Amino acid sequence: MESKSAQSIKKEIVNLNYNDLLTLGQIKRDMLTFQPGYFEKRLSPMLRDRVITFGFYGVGRWDNGKLDEGEYQNLKQNFTNWLMSKKWSSKVLISVKPESFWLYFHIKLK
Repeated sequence: MESKSAQSIKKEIVNLNYNDLLTLGQIKRDMLTFQPGYFEKRLSPMLRDRVITFGFYGVGRWDNGKLDEGEYQNLKQNFTNWLMSKKWSSKVLISVKPESFWLYFHIKLK
């Protein structure tokens, strides 16, 4: 009998080659060292459609549920600068999305 929890990961890795898997492993390890600033909690990484997502709760200055625009640009720039120091940076596309006090970093394999 197959584990139900293994089914979801199987669905995701079927579209990945060996090098993709190695890159995702490296991204996961390196993201442990990324410090966006003070945060209350960190989401376990999620993988879907060649995109690995990392979430941080409580990063930055929020006003009425919206992340301050200057703060957002600063966080995005800091992440981009950090990313450029990684060997795998040329293999990915990124997006940074604030939502309900969570800041999500989406890293997509090209």
